[in-house]
Amino acid sequence: MSELIPRQDGVGNKILDQIHIKTEPTFIHVEDNGVPAVVTDEIITDFELPEKLRETTTFCLESYFSDQLSSGKSEDEIIADFLANFYPILAAKLADMRKQFSKKEPVDKKIPNSAKSEVLSKMSNLGLPQSMIDEISEISVNITNNFGSSHAGYTSVAISRAQIFRKAVDLAALYPEHDADGIEQALMSSVIKHELGHKIDDISQHVSSKIQSTWEFGENRGERFAEFWGRINPSGSEEQIRQLYWQTEIANLSLFWRTLQEANLLREDKINVFRMIKKIIDQIDNQDVISFIHARTDIWRMAPPENYASPYAEDQIREAYKEAS
Repeated sequence: MSELIPRQDGVGNKILDQIHIKTEPTFIHVEDNGVPAVVTDEIITDFELPEKLRETTTFCLESYFSDQLSSGKSEDEIIADFLANFYPILAAKLADMRKQFSKKEPVDKKIPNSAKSEVLSKMSNLGLPQSMIDEISEISVNITNNFGSSHAGYTSVAISRAQIFRKAVDLAALYPEHDADGIEQALMSSVIKHELGHKIDDISQHVSSKIQSTWEFGENRGERFAEFWGRINPSGSEEQIRQLYWQTEIANLSLFWRTLQEANLLREDKINVFRMIKKIIDQIDNQDVISFIHARTDIWRMAPPENYASPYAEDQIREAYKEAS
C-alpha cells in the first residue's frame, strides 16, 4: 500500500513523495523532518538531547550516519565503513540486548488485558456502537519477540516486546530517574492501546479522515488518532515516559536531518540515505539487525514522529464520529 505524503525539500519547496507503507525503504531523497518546523519546535522547545545518546542501541544509527556525513565520505565509502566497522558493533549491541531480553519473564497477562479493557471502556464512553466494541473485544493481542515494529493486522495486533525492551533499557540509561521495568510496562500498555486504536480506525471506516488537518503538510491523521487511544488512562508516569521517548526521538532526528542538509549543500553527489540503507540491507544477513534497521527507517519516513507526540484531543475524536454518523 502506498500514499502520497507532502513535505518540504532542503530549500523549503513543498513536494510529494510516494512511499510504501510497511515495506522496504524506497529511494526517495529526504533531508528534513517532513512536518512544518513550527510543529517540531513546539514539541522540543527547551529540550536537550542527553550526552549519552550515541551510546544507546535505539539512537545509535542516526549518530553513526551523522558522523559519516560530516566526514565528507561518498555513499559507497559510508556503506563500506558501515559493513566493515559499524555493522559488527550494531550486531553486538543487539546480541547483548537479545541476551538480556532472553532472561525476561513472560509478559503478565494483566498488562494486555488491562490495556484492552481501558480501550473498550473508552469506546463505550465515547458512545461508539456496541457492535464495534464487540469487534474490538475479539481482537487478540499477540506479544512477539522481535526487534521490529509493532503493528495491527486483520484480526490481531502484534506487539514487538523486544523493541519495547530495547527502548526501555535505553531510556533508563538516558533518564536514570526512571527504571527500565517501569518504562517497559508503561510503553507496553501504551503501544497495545495505540495499535488497538488503529483497529478502531479501520472498523470505523477510517473516521480519522474526518478530523480537520491542522498542519500544512506531514500530518498522519491515522497515527494521531491511534495515539489518542495510546494515551488514554495513563497509569503512573506512563504519559510522561511516552512523551519523553518521542521528544528524544524527534530531537535526535532533527539533528540527523540537519546534518544531512548541511552535508548535501557542500556536495554535488547528493547523499540518499534510503538508497544507502537498501544497499546495506542487501549485504547483511543478521535478522535482528535487519529488523532494527527497518524499525528505525519506519520512523524516519513512514510517519514523522511528531505525529506520535501530538495525539488528537478527545473533543476532536468525538466530533469526527459525530460527522461520520
